[in-house]
Amino acid sequence: FFNPPRYLKLLEIIPSQKTMPEVVDFMMDYGQRFLGKTTVLCKDTPAFIANRIGVYSIMALFHLVEEMDMTVEEVDKLTGPVLGRPKSATFRTCDVVGL
Repeated sequence: FFNPPRYLKLLEIIPSQKTMPEVVDFMMDYGQRFLGKTTVLCKDTPAFIANRIGVYSIMALFHLVEEMDMTVEEVDKLTGPVLGRPKSATFRTCDVVGL
């Protein structure tokens, strides 16, 4: 689950080599049908899919912020709800997750 689970829809299912296929199928279906999540079958690798994508996006943004000499406030104003993203925007999200 991604935090906070009541707002975020993604649920990664990460089976081990010993996980029975029936269990994987059940978890994928259960997550979608009963929890209302978008389930994604993933390999067991460091970091979740969304975190890997998010870190890439944030690093790309940080480079642009430096090039364009933008303030934290300017970035958060432009990268929050106006783009369909959370109210916390970029820098507040980084703060919340401990970056």
